[in-house]
Order: sequence, then structure tokens, then C-alpha cells
Amino acid sequence: LRLLVNPDAAPWDVGWYALVMKGYVWNGSLTGQHDVAFLPLAPWVAKIPAFFFHLSAADALLVLAAASSLGTAVLMPKLFEGKTDSCLASVTAISLLFLNPFSIYLFNGYPEALYVALATAFFVAWRNDSRTTAALIAGVARLARPHALVLFAAHLIFGLRTQGRWYRPSRDAVISLMADVPLLLAPIAAFSSWEYLRSG
Repeated sequence: LRLLVNPDAAPWDVGWYALVMKGYVWNGSLTGQHDVAFLPLAPWVAKIPAFFFHLSAADALLVLAAASSLGTAVLMPKLFEGKTDSCLASVTAISLLFLNPFSIYLFNGYPEALYVALATAFFVAWRNDSRTTAALIAGVARLARPHALVLFAAHLIFGLRTQGRWYRPSRDAVISLMADVPLLLAPIAAFSSWEYLRSG
């Protein structure tokens, strides 16, 4: 509603993410507020609707949030496929996600919506036994929100399980999980390196 009344008024931290869309600026000072506190994935992806639909940064972030939320709603039923009452489980999960009081963060241009879509895709990948895809999704999600580290922990637990017992993993499970480490860390390492080189 705030954007309908004043399209230039970006809610809360969306203004910071809108600045990140133009590129990070670091003045070398450790005091005050800086855009470097905001991770880049949502602003980067929001450049796509901004470019194609000639949207302002704040509007592009809102479009990204809406598209991400729609993606989550489409992916979530895949978590329950083949289960008893899968339709009821899907509707319940989607309702709890989108109708709770904190769902405002899924619709106001914050990167939470993109993170939730990626987290859902991560669990769908694991359900489909696509460990490598899950690792890459978790790594990319780390560029959206810091708490994507939870996905790293989930990946570790899922990867170490052997015949349903993650606390007693096989040697092969440990070796294959070690192969996932570069996928988990590559996106944030690449971004950090790029920013370091760009800023000189």
C-alpha cells in the first residue's frame, strides 16, 4: 500500500537493496551504515525485471518477491508427492507459510522470498536424490540470506545418512559429501573475490 501511495517510498531495507542494484560502495569507514551489509543475490536477480519492464529498483524487488513466492507455491507440493493426503499437506504447508504474520517479508521486496524459494528447491532436490543440485542451490542461497547456513547443516545431515542413520555414516557418504564442499562454498567465494578485485 505504501508503494501505491508513494511509488518512490521503498519499505524498510528495500532501499538498501535498491542501492546494491547499482553496485556496492565502500568508503573505507567502519562507522555508520553501509550497503555492504546486504547480500547481493536478490538485487542481482531483480535487475532482470527492472531491465525488461523498465521498473524502478524498488518495484523490481517487489516483482522478484512476488515471483519467488509463486515459485515456492509451485515447488512446495513436490515435497509431498506420493505421500498420503499429499494435497492436504501441500495446501496446509503453503497456507502456514503465506498466511502467517511474518509473511509480510515474502511480499515487500525483501530477499526472504527468494531465499524461501531456494530453500524449497533445495529440499525438493534432496527428495529427488539430486545431492549435487542441492549443494549448488544451498551455495547460491547463501548469497541471498546469511541464515542459508542452515541449509549447509541440512546438507551435511542428509549427506551423512546411511540407511537412515546419519550418525553412523559410511566412508562413501563422507567422501561424496566432501565433493560437495566446493559447490557449497563456490558462490560466496566467487562473489567475495569479485568484490575484492573490483574495489581494489
